[in-house]
Amino acid sequence: MKTMSLQFHATIEDIYEFIIGVKDIQSYRICGITYFPNFTIENVEENMDVTDIKKYDYIVISKNRIPSAKNNYEFMKLQNNNLIIDIGTNNSEGIKESVISVFSETEIDSDWRKLLNNYKKSLLRGAWVLNPGTNAKSYYKNHKYTVNAKKAYESGVKICPIAGWNIYELTNEQDM
Repeated sequence: MKTMSLQFHATIEDIYEFIIGVKDIQSYRICGITYFPNFTIENVEENMDVTDIKKYDYIVISKNRIPSAKNNYEFMKLQNNNLIIDIGTNNSEGIKESVISVFSETEIDSDWRKLLNNYKKSLLRGAWVLNPGTNAKSYYKNHKYTVNAKKAYESGVKICPIAGWNIYELTNEQDM
């Protein structure tokens, strides 16, 4: 299986802008998926706005019909060569990392490859990773984030990983 992914910090507005940008390129199929309290798949191609994005755990964008399933495990097994945007938690307390990924049984679609590479180039990079328990710090030059995530950080919003308790400081290596 071939995979391609990109982890980054972004606001809900950034995720929305990314999806709209993809949608403007081509009329793709777009679904929003929720895990809890029930697994649901909703078509969000028409009349989507930022508030719609907030209620989903992830978004699937496809060139073809998006298949349905009874649960997330079955659904994810059917996502061959679709773009999957796992939306990190965004609220006033913190922003968790988001992930854009593509899985394929054959080759990754060249449009997805180009889209992810271009998006990666648009992101800011470099952050300090801080362990709040020990105050140990290490600079990670390849950490990626949007301009809006940096603005949120500068206004006091905590920047968190997908899992764990470390936090990111979105400053240059020379700033510390």
